Amino acid sequence: MASVKLNPFIQSISGRIGSTFFRTCASGKVIMTTTPPAKRTSPLSPSEIHARETFKKRALFVRKLAKEYPTKSTKELWNLAKQIDQTYETTDL
Repeated sequence: MASVKLNPFIQSISGRIGSTFFRTCASGKVIMTTTPPAKRTSPLSPSEIHARETFKKRALFVRKLAKEYPTKSTKELWNLAKQIDQTYETTDL
């Protein structure tokens, strides 16, 4: 394993650059790892596609709700979005 001494210009490093990940251990050591791209062996099932689409829509909605209700926690916003989404599903039928 290579070791790097961080200079005064770079106090710490963490996150991802391309497929290289940097993280800092509790001891202060910086660990650099790479991961191969994930390959899916089978296509998504209809239920997986529906779940992903629902998640995308709800995540966008939670973002909008967060602007309107800045004091609510993320969990409360997700629950509110879920309730509103279920209301629309039952009224559309």
